[in-house]
Amino acid sequence: MSGKSSESKDIPLIVVSSRLPYQIPASHDTQSNKKLTKSVSGLVTALEGLSEESLWIGGVIKDDVEEFKEHLPAGENQKIELHPVPIESTIYNKHKKWCNVILWFVFHGMMLSYVKKIADECHDYWESYKKVNQVYAESIKEQLSKQVKNAIVWIHDYHLFLVPNLLKQLLAEKPLKIRYRIGFFLHIPFPPVETFEQIPNYQEILDGMLGYDSIGFHTRKYRDNFLKCCEKHKGCTFKPLTDDSYELQLGREGRKVLVQVVPAGIVYKTFSDQSKEEFSEKFPEDLKTWVNECSKNPKTLLIGVDRIDHTKGLLRKVDAFQELLEKRKLSHKVFFLQIAVPCRDTEPKYEELKKELKNRVGNFKYQSNIRLHLESLSQQDLSVLYKKADVALVTPLIDGLNLVALEYIACQPAEPGVLILSKKTGAAEYIHDDDALKVDPENEQEMEETMYQAISMNSKERRERMKRLQHQVQEKFISERWVQLSLKPLRERVEHIAKL
Repeated sequence: MSGKSSESKDIPLIVVSSRLPYQIPASHDTQSNKKLTKSVSGLVTALEGLSEESLWIGGVIKDDVEEFKEHLPAGENQKIELHPVPIESTIYNKHKKWCNVILWFVFHGMMLSYVKKIADECHDYWESYKKVNQVYAESIKEQLSKQVKNAIVWIHDYHLFLVPNLLKQLLAEKPLKIRYRIGFFLHIPFPPVETFEQIPNYQEILDGMLGYDSIGFHTRKYRDNFLKCCEKHKGCTFKPLTDDSYELQLGREGRKVLVQVVPAGIVYKTFSDQSKEEFSEKFPEDLKTWVNECSKNPKTLLIGVDRIDHTKGLLRKVDAFQELLEKRKLSHKVFFLQIAVPCRDTEPKYEELKKELKNRVGNFKYQSNIRLHLESLSQQDLSVLYKKADVALVTPLIDGLNLVALEYIACQPAEPGVLILSKKTGAAEYIHDDDALKVDPENEQEMEETMYQAISMNSKERRERMKRLQHQVQEKFISERWVQLSLKPLRERVEHIAKL
């Protein structure tokens, strides 16, 4: 991805998110020639299927913008230009606080008592949330002004709910001679009405979402929750267009919003190809030795890949694994590697979880059977790990979709492993019960029994299940498909108004 100017080019697509695919590490070597690292997020993975010419707008702390531009890697994808939006650090951090504590927990239906407790303290954070959305609206308007005639704006996730109406206000004050449509995709669950109402200022958030021309969700459940909120709080009506899309109308003669279900995906071939490589030079040597030893027949290696987040069920996973070793007398044979990437370390609740996870693993009865790796890994190294792992434990308490499950499937060799998948993931709504081993992540006994079923499964059944899983992923969860289906209605609307 390049950082070239877009002023002289007509870019039909503007992608907008809270982050760009590269970031400046929280602590980095000032002497290093490569200060940017690849962002670790499902959004970045999903958007790897974006192949058309486009501009990607994302936030960067104002004091870091010049450094960011200076160290952008050149030549990775010449079709996508990156545009960092400078945001004052104080406002940036308060915006993150609102997103990571209030919105994240409520949308996942977790820690609601904690949210209620701190809600009164968060008015200042809400004001910063609005200010950041305003900065994005101004940046989008600036980029729209450089387009020749048409443009599509595609905004991602809960950090930017308010942008469309703020953008419309700016354009009303100073109109542009350009036809554009603006779409939105929510990468996390949309909660039931009574949970959504726990958000302070939820009415303003709903108003913001209804400013989009199209809204995408991973699953029908999330879509239906959203439609019920709109019906209750805004008096909206809606009618089905297909099984996966509805037309929502604001009032009897009001504007119409397309609400559709399009699950995100991965670039399947990239993961499949990288799984055939070896570990990179940056992969820790001691971990490589441990993994290679634990994945040799007749030993069995289980793997988990998660961010350190309350939604991921990390502690339950460790407890269920210890129960497996004790109950089945398997400490000589079964091993578990948990990749747990720290995130939001400035938030006390996340730091507490990280500390508790380290203590849980540190006090694990069978120390030689478990490894906890607290750093992110490259996509290549993850792909090789997926290939070597006999079982993938994808067991979050709730997840919008979960791309790790799809990545694991794409990386499986001729003698594949087994996917254990939480029933609470969006992916579980699509993946057939006869293919993955589905589990209730809050039931430790069921978790243990499912692990034992996975490691006991014969080769023939593993191959049959994985063959069907790989077919499902290639049919339903391809990033290019998600991009195409999400943008198609926006393009059609722009073409329609161009003919008027």
